[in-house]
Amino acid sequence: MASGEAQFHERLRAAQREGETLLSIQQGELLPSIRWYRQNTTITECAMGRPKTDAAMTAEEFTAVGRALGWRQTRDAAGVLGLGVATVSRYQTGKRAIPGDVAKRVRDLLSASSSVVPESG
Repeated sequence: MASGEAQFHERLRAAQREGETLLSIQQGELLPSIRWYRQNTTITECAMGRPKTDAAMTAEEFTAVGRALGWRQTRDAAGVLGLGVATVSRYQTGKRAIPGDVAKRVRDLLSASSSVVPESG
C-alpha cells in the first residue's frame, strides 16, 4: 500500500453533528478502524471498473462489417468512426461493449456502401 493511501485512511474521521444524519464515503480496500464506526453504520461494497452495458453489436459483427467496408487495420476503423485506436481495439476483442450510436454509424456505413452501384464500363 502506498504511503499516501495509509495517510488517507488514517485521516478519516466520523462526521459529527448533533441532530443530523450525515453520510461519509470511504474509497479503498481498507476499512476504517473500529473507533471510526458509530451506530447505524452501513458498509457497502461496490463493483469496480466501468458499469457494464449491453452491447448494441457483437464484436464479431463489428469486425465482419469492418472487413466488408474494407477496414484492414484497427486504425482504419478508428479514423472513419472518429474514435481512438484503443477504443476500436476493445470493441473488436469484446473487452468493451459497443454502444448504440457507434453500432448505428457502422451499420449505416455498411448500408450506404452496399447501395452504391459500381459503374459499368
